Amino acid sequence: MKLFAEYVERAGILVRAKQPFYDWANSIEPGDPINMEDDPIKNVYLVDADEAEEEPGDVIEKFYDVIFKEELVGLVEDEELWPKDRSLEVFNQWFSWEILDMAFDILDEDDLEEDEEGW
Repeated sequence: MKLFAEYVERAGILVRAKQPFYDWANSIEPGDPINMEDDPIKNVYLVDADEAEEEPGDVIEKFYDVIFKEELVGLVEDEELWPKDRSLEVFNQWFSWEILDMAFDILDEDDLEEDEEGW
């Protein structure tokens, strides 16, 4: 393990699903319901480090569309089942978000294992 983390020139957007996202997901897959307590959905999206210096609202306006789609496809690949209104307003109703200033890599190359697909 590294003694010092290596700074990577990225900032992050931490996204957490809120109840309307769970309501939508459960309307699509009612036989396998998820909830915020047992299945908290939170993801980080890395962006250029310079993004963290912009106004947070500007950053999310720039990236919300791709993030929204990634969150939806994570549960349902069929875009026909996605909500038609995927505006910034709806994104903010469905997700909370926070801009993270920096990203650090704390793994050594030896810590990284390639999977069967060579990731």
